[in-house]
Amino acid sequence: MVWALVALCMVTTVVVICLLVQERAKRVRAERIAKEVEELAHYLERNRIAREIHDAVGHDLTLLGTKLDMAIELKNTDPNRAEENLAAARVLLGKSVSDMRRSLDVIRDPAFDFTKALIALVAQLKANKTLDVRMNVDANDLTPGRGHEIFRIVQECLNNVQKHSQASEVNVEIAHKENQVEVNISDNGQGFKLDETNQGHGIKGIAERVEKLKGQMKLDSSLTRGTKVKVNIPDPDSNKSR
Repeated sequence: MVWALVALCMVTTVVVICLLVQERAKRVRAERIAKEVEELAHYLERNRIAREIHDAVGHDLTLLGTKLDMAIELKNTDPNRAEENLAAARVLLGKSVSDMRRSLDVIRDPAFDFTKALIALVAQLKANKTLDVRMNVDANDLTPGRGHEIFRIVQECLNNVQKHSQASEVNVEIAHKENQVEVNISDNGQGFKLDETNQGHGIKGIAERVEKLKGQMKLDSSLTRGTKVKVNIPDPDSNKSR
């Protein structure tokens, strides 16, 4: 009887030890997975912030460079216009710093106004007097988050037009069509061969945002015929009846 109890105790002890070992292994595995998830989250957040900084500040820095180039070119022939461009460059520099801080702080304006942001963007481009921007927008009921992402898509597209296309005119059309937002941006620039273009950070950033919104993007361009970008974004929050 005594040996039976001893044997039972030993078996029970072994079982308990096994359970404790298994529990510890599960806990270690869970902690490892949690750490990996945390590292992945930090990685994704860093990428998101980097893209946000690129999209927000890259456009303004492009305009800033244009203003400085014009100021240098005009400093001897037209000092007044040179000073005007320097003043505009100072404003853009201040805005870039503000956008950088906002992105680093990961602050999103809950009352983001899509239409007002587009109007301000177009005003900046027209101030250069080198690019005629024609815009037709019918998308006033976007949620702030979705509107912010689509605004960044449009901003980066226009940034690419200004930097690379040598276009004099760009058309932007944004509208709700059957519970989706359709964005069409076309320019009359020099274009490029799609099979030869090196898709830089700008194009990749646009594609990432479109993918994030579960949308589709089509890029069409050829030499001397300009470039067309078409983006379709599903908008389940739209309460418009089409």
